[in-house]
Amino acid sequence: MTSLADFYTLRKEVETTSERVKELRESTLQALTDVKEKIKLLNEFQRQVKDAETIVKLTEEMDSIDGGLFQEAAEGAIISGGAGGTDAQDWADMLLRMYMRWAEKQRYKAKVVEKSMGEEAGIKSASIEIEGAMLMVTCPVRKEPTALYGNLPSMPRGFASYASC
Repeated sequence: MTSLADFYTLRKEVETTSERVKELRESTLQALTDVKEKIKLLNEFQRQVKDAETIVKLTEEMDSIDGGLFQEAAEGAIISGGAGGTDAQDWADMLLRMYMRWAEKQRYKAKVVEKSMGEEAGIKSASIEIEGAMLMVTCPVRKEPTALYGNLPSMPRGFASYASC
């Protein structure tokens, strides 16, 4: 009878041990899965850090190459009707409005620093200041006179009005 009792006791211990091994296996697998997920997250984080370092390095290189072209900048322009009379002054006023609207569409800060009105129409001259990022790349300010050619029947053939920036 003792051998039968020992057999049942031993069987009960084996079942308990098997249950415990099963529980340990499941918890170990869960822990390994968690570690695996954390390693994936760490690798992704390391990749993002490398990407950020590359972006910083490239930005520094671009700034050294372009002399700060892509940084916040301010640009000024003087628009003048010159000696072209009323038509040139009117054209200079149109140029002023075009530059101000362009700056507004680009979401740059623009202001008229000085403006001298023409006697009949338009402006004799105006100074404007525009501020914004990448301004030196995108600003359309011209250095030479800009011509407005007339096609109206009342204008003489080959008539042109000039304003300069």
